Amino acid sequence: MFLRHPEKDLIPYLRGELDERRSQKIEAHLRQCSRCRASTETYRSLIEQLSESVSEPPAIDWSIYRAQVNQKLDQSLAHAPGAPARQSGGRAWYRRPLIFSAAALCASAIGIILALASRPTPVSAPGGQEVSAWQQAQSQEAMVASQMELFENYPVVERLELLENLDVIQHLDELSSRHRGAHGA
Repeated sequence: MFLRHPEKDLIPYLRGELDERRSQKIEAHLRQCSRCRASTETYRSLIEQLSESVSEPPAIDWSIYRAQVNQKLDQSLAHAPGAPARQSGGRAWYRRPLIFSAAALCASAIGIILALASRPTPVSAPGGQEVSAWQQAQSQEAMVASQMELFENYPVVERLELLENLDVIQHLDELSSRHRGAHGA
């Protein structure tokens, strides 16, 4: 049993928000306490009246909500320090479909022009025949293959510092004869 009256628990009891143990204690108290029973009936009638008087909430018009949010954002951006000056329309450039469409059209045109410009064009061969891009690639491949012979002797090419002094190495015998002539005379 309660030492005091459960005034704070009567409304949660009526709404079914209490656990079973707590609800059973309040029911036992209400059987014995006429004062709490009267309070419970008063609360019950108030809850019923309130539930009848409250109507269905109105449907939310999201377009109005978005417009209000955009307006508040525009106002806060306009008053922010360092914010760029906005035009009188108050709409950002990316929200103007005409400007955005024109920019997209220009970007597409530039892309098409670049694609056409980078397309390989046929080249005239010495005999007057046109050479396709495939034939050009094959001839370039043949040139590279002919230069690959250099890499067959890779250990020699590996020591490029020796090749840098090739002129000196080729004329070593002349240097030695000059050197001997200078010291012998």
